[in-house]
Amino acid sequence: MKFKTKIWLQTAFVAAVILGILIILAIFIHPGANTVVNTPDPEGKVAGFWKGLVHGATISITFIMSLFNDSVNIYAVHNNGGWYNFGFAWGLTPLAIALRILLWLIERRRRRDIFSFMNNF
Repeated sequence: MKFKTKIWLQTAFVAAVILGILIILAIFIHPGANTVVNTPDPEGKVAGFWKGLVHGATISITFIMSLFNDSVNIYAVHNNGGWYNFGFAWGLTPLAIALRILLWLIERRRRRDIFSFMNNF
């Protein structure tokens, strides 16, 4: 078997395994319906787009706080549905971009170190 064909088969196998795991997770760990959408919280408020944006942007801090304090949640259950979810996703976007840039910089430095080591010979 040619070397390129073997690599392609290994890559296809790994991709199929990952896809299978994701499908199994999607089947067994899907969220249920939010039964309190558009119903106010005890303070009489319903979270909308802007509150979702803030909750998405502060998720890293809020998640750590929620591990130690049961009264802190990372997601407002009493929300207006799609607009809150849209704001939450947009709030997560800068965090995801920053993480991707950080990973790119780490990879770039690692590659530079490898090539500088190879140039010494």
